[in-house]
Amino acid sequence: NTAAQVTGLGNELRPAERAAVLDAQALQLAGIAARMQGRLRDASGLLNQARGKLQQVRDGKLQSAAWLSAEIDVERALVAEASGDRGSTIGAFDTAIGILQQNFPQSPMLLATKARKAGYLSRAGDEAGARALFAEVVDQSSDIPDSGTALRELLSPYFALLSRDGSADAAARMFRA
Repeated sequence: NTAAQVTGLGNELRPAERAAVLDAQALQLAGIAARMQGRLRDASGLLNQARGKLQQVRDGKLQSAAWLSAEIDVERALVAEASGDRGSTIGAFDTAIGILQQNFPQSPMLLATKARKAGYLSRAGDEAGARALFAEVVDQSSDIPDSGTALRELLSPYFALLSRDGSADAAARMFRA
């Protein structure tokens, strides 16, 4: 008998666990809608509730819900950005990146989340940080299948940074991207 068999958990979600994951997803979607309507305080509360719901399922260690947890943190970053809170924005992006690095290290989703953070750094005026993170994303994308589709729109700020530079190195990086 394995530990999972003894505790009765196995790999299957129990109905209550499945319901909690679906509740978390519903709260996340409500949070996205609130952010898009400019109701940032409501959005933050809903996203925190979504995060709490996921934490209740197997002490937050449900790998199959890691993608949802990371998406919640990306949304938290967007709410913090809209609120002008740079520290919370970077922290939420870093939390999402950490979750994805642990659970999906060779995924287009990880690269897309890094590119979204790089886009934020660019919007926030940290051109050096944005360029470095975008370059990392481009370098890693050659080893990850299907990453081009996930990154296509997210690299626009990188192209803008490189085109303003105008150097031969920037042109080479643009071509590589």
